[in-house]
Amino acid sequence: MTADRMTHSRHRRLLSHAFSEKALREQEEVLVKYCTKLLAQLDSESTRGPVDLTDWFHLTTFDLIGSLAFGEDFSCVDTGKPHPFVASIKAVSKELIMSQMAQYYGISKLRNWLFLSGSANSRLANAHRAREMVNARIARGPTSDRKDFWHYVLAADEINGSGKGLSPEEMVVNAFSIAIAGSDGTATALTATTFLLLSHRHIYQQVRDSIRATFDLEEDITSSALAGDRIPLLDAVLNESMRLYPPVAVTLPRVVPPWGATIDGLFVPGGTTVGVNHFSTYHSEKNFHEAEKFIPERWLEDEKNTNRVQSDIKASFQPFSIGPRSCLGKNLAKAEMRLILARLLWRFDLELAPECENWMDGQRIYGFWVKPALMCRLSPRSA
Repeated sequence: MTADRMTHSRHRRLLSHAFSEKALREQEEVLVKYCTKLLAQLDSESTRGPVDLTDWFHLTTFDLIGSLAFGEDFSCVDTGKPHPFVASIKAVSKELIMSQMAQYYGISKLRNWLFLSGSANSRLANAHRAREMVNARIARGPTSDRKDFWHYVLAADEINGSGKGLSPEEMVVNAFSIAIAGSDGTATALTATTFLLLSHRHIYQQVRDSIRATFDLEEDITSSALAGDRIPLLDAVLNESMRLYPPVAVTLPRVVPPWGATIDGLFVPGGTTVGVNHFSTYHSEKNFHEAEKFIPERWLEDEKNTNRVQSDIKASFQPFSIGPRSCLGKNLAKAEMRLILARLLWRFDLELAPECENWMDGQRIYGFWVKPALMCRLSPRSA
């Protein structure tokens, strides 16, 4: 996110192959594997009462990114406990935002005394774990059995000397970014979508019934089978959930090029940091009719919805950002969300626990949403 244009272009070029449609098809088995593990755990846990889907979604997406990115099983779902790397990421996230605020208000020298004491250990541990994972992956070299993300970087055989590949240190930085973006964002979207669906029972029932009518067997539900426009309402629900509760709710900074730029009719000098806040944009009545309401049908191509949402500026909805620094993992994230949500709704009947009826209220953001537990009752499907 902060690399100069040439460096970012080099990184993106090397990593882009890992997120291609072809690569995604090759990773189908991994997606199904961890989705199956999640549902097995929920089967067991749900017999003892409500389960925390905030927690289980995070455990699953981190296992997924560990396998997809590093060919490594973190066993978060198997153990029901987060990997140490997950804990260190969460410890650092608040520091990053507080550090930016301290710099903005000119009190950077006081930040450790005010609110950041003790975080240095988490930061060092985080960097150490990322470096360990990268070094272990470099030692294994390109893989022939299953091509994880780093296979494409290592196969380029440009790590040292040419200046075109990624150095080990650059791989560490990217490992940290991939782990964050590939786990927290997807889990956040899944959690918010589940809450909003269960808070709007008529929509929940429509999506559930569409999935069950489309697939006779759970094993028929794959990311490939869900691709495209197979279940339009499922995609509409995911879009509307990310609009109301954007996984990246903060402003992603961009620096105006040296020669300046005209933005929305206003000339902005070179070197200026600019950005568009996702949450504010998506909750603005200027962009979306009844912006505070959950209206998935605004994303459906349906004549009966035209008058209600015809004024929506849908181009303003860019949850994965836009342009040369947009999220490389967009297709992967969508595939994960569709698969997990579809199989969850196919297998179980779900209901919000009473204490979570106002789950979205009063949440804070420190780079990531600080999400409370989403307690849900799961029971075997009734029909």
